[in-house]
Amino acid sequence: MRTFLYLSRVSYLPTVWSNCLAGMWLGGGGDLHPVPYVLVASTFIFLGGSFFKEACSAEFDSQHRRWRPIAAGHISVRAVFLWAWYWLILGVAVL
Repeated sequence: MRTFLYLSRVSYLPTVWSNCLAGMWLGGGGDLHPVPYVLVASTFIFLGGSFFKEACSAEFDSQHRRWRPIAAGHISVRAVFLWAWYWLILGVAVL
């Protein structure tokens, strides 16, 4: 669970949500019905991007940041890529 939380960078999610709400407000607001869907979809897409970032920087991390989850052997690059695709597809499906 710790590895998953570390890869997903959940501490940044409030910023993602506030950016979505600010964008909707600046865009004129309107109907609030889609707000939960936008927040959930943006969460999934952000998680996908976070996982992709970790998978793509695995080689650099193995040389310079051995404490990172992939470099430390807590999870494989393939698994992180699969999770990244899962989150992105799920986010697009919610949208």
